[in-house]
Amino acid sequence: MSKLKVLFAMSSIMLILLVYGIYHLTESDIMPKLSIYKDKFRHILDNDGVNRERTTTPLKEVAKTLLPSDSARKNRKHLLFSHFPKAGGSEIKYILGMVVGGRKNIYGGNGGNKDYYVRRFKANSSIFFRTNYFYQNEGQSMDPDLKSAFFVIGHVRSPCNYLLSCWTYGSSGKGDVYKMTKDKSVYGKIPPFNNTDDLERLTMWLQDNKKIYTNRLIYKYFKTTHWKTDLSLKNVDCWVHTEMLIYDLVNCLKRYEKQGGNVKWENFHKIKKLKANPSNHSQCKNYFDDERTALVMDSNKDMAKIFGYENCCTESNTTLPADIEELWNES
Repeated sequence: MSKLKVLFAMSSIMLILLVYGIYHLTESDIMPKLSIYKDKFRHILDNDGVNRERTTTPLKEVAKTLLPSDSARKNRKHLLFSHFPKAGGSEIKYILGMVVGGRKNIYGGNGGNKDYYVRRFKANSSIFFRTNYFYQNEGQSMDPDLKSAFFVIGHVRSPCNYLLSCWTYGSSGKGDVYKMTKDKSVYGKIPPFNNTDDLERLTMWLQDNKKIYTNRLIYKYFKTTHWKTDLSLKNVDCWVHTEMLIYDLVNCLKRYEKQGGNVKWENFHKIKKLKANPSNHSQCKNYFDDERTALVMDSNKDMAKIFGYENCCTESNTTLPADIEELWNES
């Protein structure tokens, strides 16, 4: 009788473990893929990992061998692009789609899918989505959960180039800043908006909007309380300067690959004509005299210093890493 009781107890334990295993597999790996369960996600908080690697490329730097990644960060095999508006995001999305894979949007809030992906990827438990990249749209902020689960690429643009893009975009009647501006007379009238009267309008616009650059960067990348007081740029794994977009992005993808990510370098030569939004203005230096330059740089000096912008206007540098030239020029 005692042997039967022992056998019964052992059988019960094995049955419980089997049922739990099936349930756990079903909930974690199958249910989130079904539309009726898309809102059933869990939220897990964890301390952010340490990344001692430099995350930005100095604007004056020439192509050189990539620095090795920190070994403590090598388990993030999924890439997240955190989009900052008016800074070359369309080009970056196009390149990532070519050399990484299809885009999957990630978003927080009620009904969002962020917590589900964070839970899976922090545990390094997913073999799915290795041929996709994840995308956080312009209106959402980076946070420590996303940083700990993904290899994160952010991007930035020089202060005057950024504000010029916002103003000329509004001068065409587009953009959130334009919609929120009560006095529309501060926008340009005749493209490329660099005649004397339009430049005076730019000066008036800058008086009220000169800090949009800093405010948007803080909202996007430094909104978390700790990050506001520690502007070390470690809240993103790798930064792309719009002015060095191809060069910086290639180096970021190399770092991502060292983390275990998938990069289809053989597709790189297909990227010939970038999907850039059309521009309706000329070079930045044609719009910013000493007065306007001082106004912008004095109002955004902290962010300009953090990201290495010594000049308010920075024109594009098309330098490529040497080992990418062959791929780029392949027919």
